[in-house]
Amino acid sequence: MACVRHRIEQKPDSDGQTRDAILFGLLPVEHIGTTGQTFDGPSLDEADFKKLRKHLLGREKKGVKKTTRQRVQEVFVRSQQVVTYALTRADGVCEACKNEAPFIRKSGQPYLEVHHIHRLSDGGPDEIDSVAAICPNCHRRCHYSTDAAEFNAAVGVEIRLKEGSG
Repeated sequence: MACVRHRIEQKPDSDGQTRDAILFGLLPVEHIGTTGQTFDGPSLDEADFKKLRKHLLGREKKGVKKTTRQRVQEVFVRSQQVVTYALTRADGVCEACKNEAPFIRKSGQPYLEVHHIHRLSDGGPDEIDSVAAICPNCHRRCHYSTDAAEFNAAVGVEIRLKEGSG
């Protein structure tokens, strides 16, 4: 495990007395730089891929139990008005690559994701000139590509120009 952040909060101890508690955000080392089902490691060569496939198929047939983990996650509450504004401003077109949204939601609206150019978890603002409505590919590029910082900065410039604040 690696400590990816920490914070101090007032919490009751075992005697009910309030004290400073240090809360650590831990992440398995193999997941550093990834979220969800993404993987940021090397791909397998064909021989190793075949070995892994054989191993996983064998596990399936043996009825391996599924494991679960409990996770506590701090979530930043975003303004729904800012989200609505950004999606309306984009009008169904990715504000990064300028392509149309990749599909239409069941609600009939174009699917774009609202990206915070400066992450809320890093103290970024939840304001209209700090978010972009972008396609899922561009959103992943903003976070995981080798040119993420440059691409994200370019998206920020585009948004500030649209909003007249750049």
